[in-house]
Amino acid sequence: MIITLDDVWSLLHLPITGQFCSTENIEYEDSVEILMTLLGVDRAMACDELNQSRGAQVRLSWLRELYDSCCDNELWEFAARAYLLHLVGCTIFANKNATYVRTHYLELFRDLPTCRRYAWGVAALVYLYEQLGDANFANTKQLAGYLPLLQAWIYEHFPALGRKQLRDTYVETEPRVIRYVTGRAISAITDVRLQLDALTYDEMIWNPYVAHRAGRPLLTNGMFSGFLRLGTLVHRHLPERVL
Repeated sequence: MIITLDDVWSLLHLPITGQFCSTENIEYEDSVEILMTLLGVDRAMACDELNQSRGAQVRLSWLRELYDSCCDNELWEFAARAYLLHLVGCTIFANKNATYVRTHYLELFRDLPTCRRYAWGVAALVYLYEQLGDANFANTKQLAGYLPLLQAWIYEHFPALGRKQLRDTYVETEPRVIRYVTGRAISAITDVRLQLDALTYDEMIWNPYVAHRAGRPLLTNGMFSGFLRLGTLVHRHLPERVL
């Protein structure tokens, strides 16, 4: 099994239709220019931040400070971009250290009114696919991407796994991902492997969103079979192999 567009649609309520997020990695000098143009900082400030971040990325803490400064000076467009870049850096484009976000994602917010046209659910899924692929290597110690999506997907399809509680106040009009309350309990890898090996067909829920369909109906786009793209990242989406 694998996470599908329908899972993203139901768990996060992110759109799975619209424009692909067209962005690709940029070098140092281009990062300086995009920070100056879209966040309103001067060259010295942009260079200083990129040097501290050691590459074409900025610190999330720096974005929070910049956001406060922009709000104080009523620079609302710059503030909006700083907020949105911080948001995606903490969620769908989260990296392994959870401290930085790549500067090229700022290009997605150049024209603020077009942000709503992007298929953000597709972007989140492709990025997570990429990180799950990296996690297959033996020397990989951490996993990036929006891990609450992966976590909630496990809870929905494999209810016997994990330690979680259901929120008493949850209603089906909300994203399914906030249905769960999780603690900080840690399970040993050997115990989890034993649980996975013992799973049977009857212990899996293949269609967990039946009660959720009234407010979040199944979209035919969620059954799309083919290639999904996020910038230069391209991955196959094969729901027929799941269903």
